[in-house]
Amino acid sequence: MSTFLQLYQQIEEHLLQSNEKIGEYSSYIQGLKEENLELKHQLEEREKELQECKQKNNLLTINSPVKEDTTEIKKEINELVREIDHCIRYIKGE
Repeated sequence: MSTFLQLYQQIEEHLLQSNEKIGEYSSYIQGLKEENLELKHQLEEREKELQECKQKNNLLTINSPVKEDTTEIKKEINELVREIDHCIRYIKGE
């Protein structure tokens, strides 16, 4: 009979330990769920920010003048270089 009692006590002890582990894991899972929810919220915010940036970028692209003529761009660069050269000569006192 004592063997039966020992076996019963061992089973009872294992059940108590299992219940404790279940409680620990439940708390851990709840924490993960809360963290997951917060991360989803942050992701939604970042996606909204990304959409806003894309919209702003589209507006800037649409509103900015596009110069596809490379000769016009080269002329502007040459003008800027001449202006810089003029400024350098002025600084040197020439």
